Amino acid sequence: GGKKRRNSPLASPSTSRRSSYSEDPSSLPDTGETSAQSNALPPLDWPLPSQFDQYELRIEVQPRPHHRAHYETEGSRGAVKASPGGHPVVKLVGYTERQPLSLQVFVGTADDRSIRPHPFYQIHRVTGKMVGTASQESIQAGTKLLDIPLNPENNMTALIDCAGILKLRNSDIELRRGETDVGRKNTRVRLVFRTHLPLSPPIIPSGRVLALQVASLPIECSQRSAQELPVVESISLTSCSTEGGEELLLGGTNFLPTSRVFFMERGSGIVVGLH
Repeated sequence: GGKKRRNSPLASPSTSRRSSYSEDPSSLPDTGETSAQSNALPPLDWPLPSQFDQYELRIEVQPRPHHRAHYETEGSRGAVKASPGGHPVVKLVGYTERQPLSLQVFVGTADDRSIRPHPFYQIHRVTGKMVGTASQESIQAGTKLLDIPLNPENNMTALIDCAGILKLRNSDIELRRGETDVGRKNTRVRLVFRTHLPLSPPIIPSGRVLALQVASLPIECSQRSAQELPVVESISLTSCSTEGGEELLLGGTNFLPTSRVFFMERGSGIVVGLH
């Protein structure tokens, strides 16, 4: 493989806005387009910036703070959703070329250390007639990724409606050499998004690739997250007659058959709650 170049600011967590990973593809062995491109990618545990010069990889819509991950022995529980509805949205800002790019997605850690691939969770490709975003699976250094197109005709914006989360068996991971985390205690993840821009001088040297990365807010993936308190995400009325008789529709998550709606007077208004 070629000699990797790592700018000194990358030694710190990925809060830097003036650094990037870049590599000269001409220094790599000529073994075909696919392998050369793979060899040129920075490792998934490298801290990368979300912004460089005019370019920024941005999460426009964050995922929900809870998602019920599934095991390999059970069916998919669908794609990660967003609040108040729909799915996460990621956008590359400042890119004006007509060349489509690829957005990589993987499951990363959510602890206080720098982001790295999560040892107990992997990304899962969700398919079906309700999924509108094309995706392909790939593997980099043992970590599964989804490759999603970023197209200029879509304003370099991607709807992430094809990404689920797979839970690996704790015993399989805990027996790995050097693994110190405990699976049952490590149930928070982030969705990590990464893209590579083949830019021209003077922004970066000729033949180099700019890598940008952004991570979502933490997502709780344990089974207990599916039993959280009810969350009201939408309400059909903002006012009504004190005489009643009108229909009120609530939308949200974790509603149970035993859930009850209650009305409580607080100050000069009425508060609607659910328990």
